Amino acid sequence: MGAFGIFLIGTVLAVAGVSYGLYAVGVGTTWIVVADLIIVGIAVASGAGLTRRRKSDTTQVNVEASDSSSGN
Repeated sequence: MGAFGIFLIGTVLAVAGVSYGLYAVGVGTTWIVVADLIIVGIAVASGAGLTRRRKSDTTQVNVEASDSSSGN
């Protein structure tokens, strides 16, 4: 399972925990859905950033050094 899969499982657990907590306190269903959508939005943005960074870390750059002391 990749990093994004683990991130997705964590997001689902966070949404479930927040939803249950808000329900237990007596918050209305509309506000529970709003809170869940905010959490999912933050998770999608963070997951996209995580995935983008991982791909760019594997990019290899070849740089040739010129020998300026040879006088050519």
